[in-house]
Amino acid sequence: MESATDSMMTIGRQTATGRVARHLLAAAISLVLAGCVSSNDLFEARGTPPVSGSLMNAGDTMMAAGDHSGAVALYRSAHDQQPDQADPLIRMGRALAAAGAYADAAEAFRAALDRDPASAEAKRGLGNALVGLGQPALAVGYLRDAVQATEASDGIPDWRACLGLGVALDLGGDPLAAQESYRRGLESAPDNPDLVNNLGLSLALSGSADQALPMLEALVARHGTQGRYLGTLAIAYALDGRMEDAARLMSRQSPPDMVARNLTSLTAIRAMDDHARKALAIRMVYTG
Repeated sequence: MESATDSMMTIGRQTATGRVARHLLAAAISLVLAGCVSSNDLFEARGTPPVSGSLMNAGDTMMAAGDHSGAVALYRSAHDQQPDQADPLIRMGRALAAAGAYADAAEAFRAALDRDPASAEAKRGLGNALVGLGQPALAVGYLRDAVQATEASDGIPDWRACLGLGVALDLGGDPLAAQESYRRGLESAPDNPDLVNNLGLSLALSGSADQALPMLEALVARHGTQGRYLGTLAIAYALDGRMEDAARLMSRQSPPDMVARNLTSLTAIRAMDDHARKALAIRMVYTG
């Protein structure tokens, strides 16, 4: 269930501080490396442009620093130098997706696939961008191809592709296939917290609280300082009708008025009888 950026419960963009279920429904990769390179630092003293590899390295540095627009500009320059290469376009797509520009990201990934039709990275990126655009049905094929491509080349599927595929399937209303995808990802990345998080929420959304709650409680015990895992467990409690337990967790991060609003929303979502509607409603309410 990033975004990306790259969980169903992490592809959505950031919302206001204090929302309990922040980044729950999307698959995002968090880049935490420090440092930023100014445009003046990218050229030698005599003004000679660096090769595209240096441009992409500088773009990676800007991505790590959270400067997505600067990274896009550098990757675009690298693409201009090597227009037949897929890699600058893939990195540009990632930066655009991280900035929430999903339509532009999808265009970049499509252009990358024109140059390298077998690229699992481009397929995964395009699938995630389509999820960000609210088109999970279109995303499934690309993400499934990405899973199969990495499994064929490495012997095991890329857990990130499994995560993205699970998100698309959950939002498309196929929870059993989504849960299978998360479990396949866990075969290659055992105990990955985002896969566990998404699997637990998918199970809770489909009414399997007996399976969801133990794994989510264990996840919070290991990663309790990360708000999105607390938020997922709170949602799972609410979906099981345990509103007092949900409120107790929410109150650790949110003021009473926000806790009350969240519980009202979750009560309405719990009454829905369609998995896709529930998943989409949580995504809309909690990730914007």
